[in-house]
Amino acid sequence: MASESVATELTKLLFKSRSLQLDPDVNLSDSVHPLVTVQDLATKLHELGHKREGDVLRHVLTIAQESPNHGGLGLNIDSEISDKDISEVLFLVSAWIESLNSADRAHKETPKTIDFRPSGRPPMTLTEKIFALHDVEGHGFVRTGTTIRVAIDWIMASEASWSSMETIYDRIGQPGIFRNDRFWLAGDHVVDPRVNDQPIPSRLIQASNRAKKVFKMTEFQGMNYTIMHTEFFRERAQPGAFIIGSDSHTCSAGANGCLSTGLGAADVTMGLVTGETWFKVPEVVNIRFVGQPGRGIGGKDVILYTLQQLKRNTVAADRVVEYTGPGLSYLSPDARFAIANMTTEFGGITGIFVPDHVTKSFIDSRKSPQHKNSSYYFRPDDDAVYAETHVIDLSKCEPSVAKYPNPDDVVPISEVQDLALDGCFIGACTTAEEDIILGALVLEQGLKNGLRPCPKGKRKVVPGSLPIVDMLRRTGLADVYEQAGFEIGVPSCSYCVGMSADRAGEGEVWLSSQNRNYPNRMGKGN
Repeated sequence: MASESVATELTKLLFKSRSLQLDPDVNLSDSVHPLVTVQDLATKLHELGHKREGDVLRHVLTIAQESPNHGGLGLNIDSEISDKDISEVLFLVSAWIESLNSADRAHKETPKTIDFRPSGRPPMTLTEKIFALHDVEGHGFVRTGTTIRVAIDWIMASEASWSSMETIYDRIGQPGIFRNDRFWLAGDHVVDPRVNDQPIPSRLIQASNRAKKVFKMTEFQGMNYTIMHTEFFRERAQPGAFIIGSDSHTCSAGANGCLSTGLGAADVTMGLVTGETWFKVPEVVNIRFVGQPGRGIGGKDVILYTLQQLKRNTVAADRVVEYTGPGLSYLSPDARFAIANMTTEFGGITGIFVPDHVTKSFIDSRKSPQHKNSSYYFRPDDDAVYAETHVIDLSKCEPSVAKYPNPDDVVPISEVQDLALDGCFIGACTTAEEDIILGALVLEQGLKNGLRPCPKGKRKVVPGSLPIVDMLRRTGLADVYEQAGFEIGVPSCSYCVGMSADRAGEGEVWLSSQNRNYPNRMGKGN
């Protein structure tokens, strides 16, 4: 496709989607490279005062030139690109221009009483403040037990759950979605390059690609780019946001101080269409972290210790869990992610961390402005009322494991160190980047000390996203895993769901970093 054709297509898109007619004397570059044409048009739009449209074109250029390992197309202005690549660039332009229309339709005013506490307003928890922020009626205040209409910031789905959602969407007449830039769809549950030509994965892939095209989705990087929750937590979820997803571990994003919860496919589909949902404001339990964790203690150790102390489906059942206290300053974003992720195993509706300087540093490190400039760093009022408060001393946490088949049957590693294993799996949505790094460093030290992989058993590490895989390759940590006998898998749920190419054998015993150790979770009979 010639540059003139690209220029024509771009001007048509601007007129059709934004009713923006360029003056006849606006001449685009006669360069043969389409990316230069996009670049020149972005500059012209800024000169003419069309900043938002110019910004999205510049954003498309960034995506086009970013590595596929980081969600981009991997194109280069200094190299020729194919017609297929040009079509993908034009699709991105179309999608991101449409995102401006989506944002305009969804614009809402923020209730001013959330930003400060006026005289007479009762105290609110962090959870209640986020509900109040998203209350469509804009009262500026909510209480436990009140049913309200809630405005949604993001919708999340996997390729597996989208299949059910698409059926519902078709049955209600395919009415369109509320925002094409707020639907996060990830291929992770069933898809794997080894089985993608089989009927079920193939059907799911087709459905996801169909959604991308029909909805002009900006937030879909294809199959096996990321586990549904990993890159969303790392690059999208902002403090104060309200998020729903068709997966029980949608709660993972609560690590960033947002209210993020899993619902059924029908509820999530209606939210995707309308941008709203109904919610009865739940009770909130306060888990207050104090003390300083020991060296090497991570988020998984903390949540397992919490489960050991308080048990499943007790204090957290049907409640939001707010994680507060001075101990938060010792917990990294990745540690918080593991804890928020397993709040559903704790029995909670979701888990949410009070955002602090750790959160802000993490959010501010993002490259893309639109994914860090809409944050609300709320804190619970000092006199906020909780259903219960429990104190967890982080200094008492130790490296632990949950024994089959209950996540709260937690014991120190020393009690099971002689257990014979058939396999070891490092992965699943609860396992963040720092866990993968720590695992490699432990293995590296073992190799330096002369330890060698035993001939028995399987070993697999599945990083949560391609950016993490890229980091492992660049730092040499991938080599460490391979020297230790580990196969490195594509980002996916892998053994954690036992629905695709990776399944544990019947009767096998595995050591796994996943969040659930239920019967048959990793495959039939394990």
